[in-house]
Amino acid sequence: MDHRYDDMVDEARARIPALAPQWTDHNPSDPGFALIELLAWVSEQVGYRAGRVPLASRRAFLALMTGTDPNLSLTGEEVDDAIAEALRDLRAPYRVVTPEDYAHQLAEVWPGTAAAAALGLDRRVGVVRVYPRRDLDTNDTETDQDGHVSALVVPRPKRWSYVGAVSTAEPRASFQLDRPETVRLSTDKSTAGRVNSAVHDTLLLVADDLKGGATLAVTEADLGDSGDLQVVVASTADDFTLTIESDGRSRAMRRKPTILDLVDRFVRLRRSGLIKVLVSCDDPEVELKVEIFDANGQARGSSTGFKNLTLRYNVTSFLFDTIPGDWRVRLRALAEGSTSVRMHVDVLERPQAWNSGGDALLDGIWSFLDERRLLTVRHHVVGPKVLRIAVSATLYLSPQAEETVVRRRILEALRARFAVPGAEGGWPLGQTVHRTAVYACLEAIDGVDFIESLALSSPDDSARGLVHDSETYGVRLNPDELVDIDLTACTFTLYERR
Repeated sequence: MDHRYDDMVDEARARIPALAPQWTDHNPSDPGFALIELLAWVSEQVGYRAGRVPLASRRAFLALMTGTDPNLSLTGEEVDDAIAEALRDLRAPYRVVTPEDYAHQLAEVWPGTAAAAALGLDRRVGVVRVYPRRDLDTNDTETDQDGHVSALVVPRPKRWSYVGAVSTAEPRASFQLDRPETVRLSTDKSTAGRVNSAVHDTLLLVADDLKGGATLAVTEADLGDSGDLQVVVASTADDFTLTIESDGRSRAMRRKPTILDLVDRFVRLRRSGLIKVLVSCDDPEVELKVEIFDANGQARGSSTGFKNLTLRYNVTSFLFDTIPGDWRVRLRALAEGSTSVRMHVDVLERPQAWNSGGDALLDGIWSFLDERRLLTVRHHVVGPKVLRIAVSATLYLSPQAEETVVRRRILEALRARFAVPGAEGGWPLGQTVHRTAVYACLEAIDGVDFIESLALSSPDDSARGLVHDSETYGVRLNPDELVDIDLTACTFTLYERR
């Protein structure tokens, strides 16, 4: 109780003129005022005793809030802290009613649940869109369905890039880490070389020279959006053996310099979708090849040998729908040499059921929302669909701009601008792609002077084009669709200034 004796007496005295104007004697000798003082004293004593809740009563109150038996080992301060935490939990929103409730629960609460933790890095969500009165399980995005709500979930995009110098003269041993852990690396050579852990566009230097061993501690932040981390050991020795130890496990990897692999990237796949690989190199005479292997080690796709000047688009795409696990993307030189390369790997996932079962992320989120939904609501959790778009453009280059360099910049700019939406941006889910957006993306590229013509189309559905005066000015996306700029179907005509 906040009010004390003096406070209550002063408050009562201040109210007398309004409540009893005829009462003019406010001195302590007045019987009425003595009664006010008596009641103030009694109220103060009762308030004090009411605030003195014994420890046993507080333990019982805590047990009532948490639904457990009283913990007799807790001290008074520990019980008070536990009561405060239980009250915070009771005040936290739980039931999902509005679209904002669904979005909040999936963004803020779902990642901390036991079900999400069991999925590991596969639990991470990039974008959530909630559609009230929609049943997207029926592929109908337009018809109102009373009593239904659909949550469209886009998994965190998996993207990885390597930019740097590579040489076939240095043998490489590569492995990946798909969870936070600490590993010990050791070799049989005292000058085995350098160790790099690759996270997207960054090379985290672990050791300039192994000298027999190095320790690599990996956190979840290091793993990044791709959900794994690539560790590459390069050596100047004729051959070497790399031993990897972690959690009592160890394995040895032996590599020799005759292997012409430049970059060997593991990609963890849990759903059907599309692997897209974009490669360019600075040396036009180095002939490269991209190969894709499934989780069983079987070759599933490859590019033909290409040189930077002879291949219009250094892009390899492969559609996969079976065999979840650790796939591998390999960049190989077809002859000995060294060069600087840029290699970008994107995984455009489609959260649908594998042939052997459902999608763990979507099923987990459905169960998570099932406990929180209103009794009369039927909820649906689905993944996005994908619409391919092709770009055709004629561009004039700035003076001194090199065609091969600008072409690479065009591909990389479109890749970044129209990526799967996530923490690092990307194209919004379901947003129409207007020609002006592509125009702005290309015009901002260093080396492009101006754009003479630009056209958009969809290889998947020609009826999606938005036409005005016989000219297509955009491509319409449905609310549950992602855009995929199909670089293999794009055409860019570049003119150099003379």
